[in-house]
Amino acid sequence: MGTSFENRGLGEYIAGVWTNDLSLWVTWYRKNQGCRQTTDSYIAPSWSWASLAPGTQVRFPWHLRIGYHPSNSKAQILDACCHPGGIDLTGALRSGYIHLRGLVIPAVLFPVTLPRLGTSYQLQHALWETARIQDVMLDEVPEISQDVYRENVYCLLLYSAVPKETKIAIHFGLILRAGEPPGEYQRCGIAIIKEVALTADCERSTFYRSGLSIHGNEDLGQDVRKCDVFEAWFKCVEEQEIILV
Repeated sequence: MGTSFENRGLGEYIAGVWTNDLSLWVTWYRKNQGCRQTTDSYIAPSWSWASLAPGTQVRFPWHLRIGYHPSNSKAQILDACCHPGGIDLTGALRSGYIHLRGLVIPAVLFPVTLPRLGTSYQLQHALWETARIQDVMLDEVPEISQDVYRENVYCLLLYSAVPKETKIAIHFGLILRAGEPPGEYQRCGIAIIKEVALTADCERSTFYRSGLSIHGNEDLGQDVRKCDVFEAWFKCVEEQEIILV
């Protein structure tokens, strides 16, 4: 099926996705976030849904329904290539990579447990952030206890979209783990982020002031401000070239 779509404007079929609008196709996520569905043997690069265990169901975020245009992309794909493990070009792979230029920031991945909603995961870029309005979907649930789990990761901004219904920008990124050699990363999830809440002095200090309180859209302490995530996280970041494997 994959190769039959190559002549329909989707580009080359590699590792379960198409090269045209590649930053869109790599925003898949596992349907069931509560269980481990990975395989120990190498099948495909981490950015491909084919890297998951056979039978794993994946979805694409709802934003596909609001329309996508290549101009929304924040990452420039420089090259993408896969090396098949045999004669079947759509079967298991020996290796694969995406070479791109984009905006990458360090972040901390950690769990949040809410009554009746269970445990979810969030990203934090700086100590002065007091809240994050986001969805984080991981490719693999961490084995370590949620009470102590905090992992240093990276976030690559893929693209942004503004739904007509809300007129609020939504930003889509890949959550990455650094690999070897430097500049090489593996995907470990996706992040869908609208805005963050920042302390009033965040531009002047990295000191986190305790006691700040936010509930929904209401600023209870009158000492924080809401900020679009691009302004808060990526505005002053220089582009860099990285390899996704």
